[in-house]
Amino acid sequence: MWCIPPLQDARFVCAMEDVLEVYARPYNPARPLVCLDEAAKQLLGEKREPLPATLDHPLRYDNQYIRNGTCAIFMLFQPLAAQRHLQVREQRTALDYAEVVRWMCDELHPTAEKIILVQDNLNTHGPHSLYEAFPPQEARRLSERIEWHFTPLPKGHPRLVAQHGRTGAERFGPSVSPRTYAVQIQPRTPHPSVARTQKPNRFAG
Repeated sequence: MWCIPPLQDARFVCAMEDVLEVYARPYNPARPLVCLDEAAKQLLGEKREPLPATLDHPLRYDNQYIRNGTCAIFMLFQPLAAQRHLQVREQRTALDYAEVVRWMCDELHPTAEKIILVQDNLNTHGPHSLYEAFPPQEARRLSERIEWHFTPLPKGHPRLVAQHGRTGAERFGPSVSPRTYAVQIQPRTPHPSVARTQKPNRFAG
């Protein structure tokens, strides 16, 4: 996918050059580069029991399924450290985003001098959501731990997390290796018994 810039748009050029400069920085564990994005996913259940795998066929699912609502998957991708962290929540409101940012600051990178955060321009993205979720002192503490960067508008922008997020969302589930992912499941997910968040290919094999 190409990112074709609008003609004579100073704001686009400014944001693009800022993000490209951030992506070109060398790896610094004291100042980790984190790309944040989120997506809504369906929670699907089985109407009929899948047929077990055999030597001749893979595991086979029926083409009918049960809808069990949706969830939101937040991904924090560190391109220079080759790490991805997922957090699953019921929604993706400003309060959910703020909790993910606090998780990033206090649990994923508690000793970092500064977290270099790149994200898009969704209306919940930014330090203002911290002030909506937390007392002013806590919001300011978290905000000062982050160096904020925003990708250019329109949406055709260099989001590294978007390129890797598709793989993470498709593979999300109990079989995900903890060596590749660190998955935190919130206790209030709507349907914890549902193992999959995406319908597989029913006609494979």
